[in-house]
Amino acid sequence: MAPEITNLVLALSIVYMPVFFRIARAGAMSEAGKTYVEAARSIGVHDNLVLVRHVTRNVLPLILTQYMILFPLILQIQAALGFLGLGVQPPTPDWGAIMEQGKDYILYAPWISVYPGLAVLLAALALMLVGRAVQKRMDQR
Repeated sequence: MAPEITNLVLALSIVYMPVFFRIARAGAMSEAGKTYVEAARSIGVHDNLVLVRHVTRNVLPLILTQYMILFPLILQIQAALGFLGLGVQPPTPDWGAIMEQGKDYILYAPWISVYPGLAVLLAALALMLVGRAVQKRMDQR
């Protein structure tokens, strides 16, 4: 099986999906015991409607926050796999593959590897800061 972008996305999704399932389940379990859920059930609202209207609305910020925190890690893993040759194959552009191609010229033209490495670093840092800001914003609610 040749490395393709769909295989990479599928592999990383399978690895990190249980984290999101655990957070969604824990959030739903904590929301299920709240009084507004019991009040909705007591007036005859169907369980599926309670789940969609009330529980999902309050669990979604938890999942979004976890996504924003894990995305920089996944970006770095994807770049590392591209550097090792296990990621997306050329001609599809990939920061890790570009760094790998530039490693032979590191003494003469270091910018070939340095700029993609800085791009990965800055993208991961920016996403992490956005994730922290979203997390702080959700904690204020």
